[in-house]
Amino acid sequence: MKEIYHGILSTQIKMVKFFSLSTSMLGLSVQPILFTKVLGTNAGILVAAGSFFGVLHFVTPLLIHWITKKYVTSLEYAPRQRSVLSHNTLFLPQGEEVDDVKVPEVPGMFTPFLIKNRPMFWTPDMFKERDHYGRLRGYDRAC
Repeated sequence: MKEIYHGILSTQIKMVKFFSLSTSMLGLSVQPILFTKVLGTNAGILVAAGSFFGVLHFVTPLLIHWITKKYVTSLEYAPRQRSVLSHNTLFLPQGEEVDDVKVPEVPGMFTPFLIKNRPMFWTPDMFKERDHYGRLRGYDRAC
């Protein structure tokens, strides 16, 4: 397999996801210790604060994943199968064949392509070979 595309934001996205996940794990692991320290305070305040921080620790990594899941971090070309595999997440590393690429009639801001009817985003300038970009866009198909 030969890498034909590597996203410019791939490293930053993976670092932000890892940082968010690690701080959430740290926060959740420290919560029982904090609760034992403030056990003598009002129970309502304790439950409210615990609920707020607990939800915050779960929601932040999921929100970051939801925002960045459209970004394709790399594309690899398999010459024997004439297929392209895309990878785009840290939590669930995916390798899926990219053979059903559509360009919507009215593309969204960060969704210039649909891969298997899922909106995806990649930067055209980061393709190592323009031929692959043209093939994915459908320029090689007859009109």
